[in-house]
Amino acid sequence: MTETATTHLPDYQREWIDTVDDVYKYTNNTGELGGLDFGFDQLNEAFNGLAPAVYHIAGPSNVGKSAFCLQLAHQVADTNNNAYVLYFALDDRAHDMIPRIISMDQRVPISCIKYPKKYEGQDKLLARRLEGFRRTKQIADKFKLRDLNWGDTIEYIESTIQEHKMLLPRETTLCIFIDNFFDLKARDRSFSSENDRYAFISTELDRIVSTYECPVVCTAELRKLNGNRRPIMDDIRETIKIVYKAKAIMLVYNEVGIRGQAADVYWCNQGSTFKNPILEVKVAKNKLGEFKGRLFYEFWPEQSYLSEVPKQGAQIYNQRISA
Repeated sequence: MTETATTHLPDYQREWIDTVDDVYKYTNNTGELGGLDFGFDQLNEAFNGLAPAVYHIAGPSNVGKSAFCLQLAHQVADTNNNAYVLYFALDDRAHDMIPRIISMDQRVPISCIKYPKKYEGQDKLLARRLEGFRRTKQIADKFKLRDLNWGDTIEYIESTIQEHKMLLPRETTLCIFIDNFFDLKARDRSFSSENDRYAFISTELDRIVSTYECPVVCTAELRKLNGNRRPIMDDIRETIKIVYKAKAIMLVYNEVGIRGQAADVYWCNQGSTFKNPILEVKVAKNKLGEFKGRLFYEFWPEQSYLSEVPKQGAQIYNQRISA
């Protein structure tokens, strides 16, 4: 593409041509993905990678949305050479979150990480536990988790971003993960309603994405659902502004977590009939790609670990849901 000569044009025309040229150069520099690698192939395909935008992972309590968010954050840090992840755990302490990271990384029970004396004599598990602590320290140049003790305001989030932007290499993409959006507060501000507070925070997160060119991924709660039905976007608390500002919304559901062994959507270990959970991730809003539908993940809650179900398996689960 030959750049258009603009010197002879009036400013109001040159501005537009320069903008088009900037977009052309920007898109030429993107890889096969429009953003970073999520570490899950089908999620990359759905959203064209992790781009500077606000993403919400919304679902009922105790279905696996925090586990999904944490694994995404860890995989983004591990998979991309030019990414640095800041994970704000506003629901849990670091003493609870770090064992989950190690368990996920080493595929050992969370209880082994937290209570090693219970596993005395199980040398292989304890060796993996030790390796997990070593590996978790090794990612200091790629990943950091801060819990509630550090702060819980949108102003604190932005100041932390500013601090790290100054310290990181210029080519690094800073990625922000927040668990949970509804735990965020605003400093020295009063609001007439909770809805106004969340509207303000949604607007601020959108501004942060634009200002710092960083993806922001948040978990979000739902209103209390009646019955065992799968969630829809209207179930997100204080829906309007949150849904409007987000470029992507994923609704998560785990039928085993809700219905136990009466669930119809599940997976089993070979030779067992015990129903293990499948995390359903419904892409309900997607301004970053063309995909709308469900992705599925085999879930090991005791290890805080998820494995993406291939497309053929996803067809089977979709059939079970629609039956």
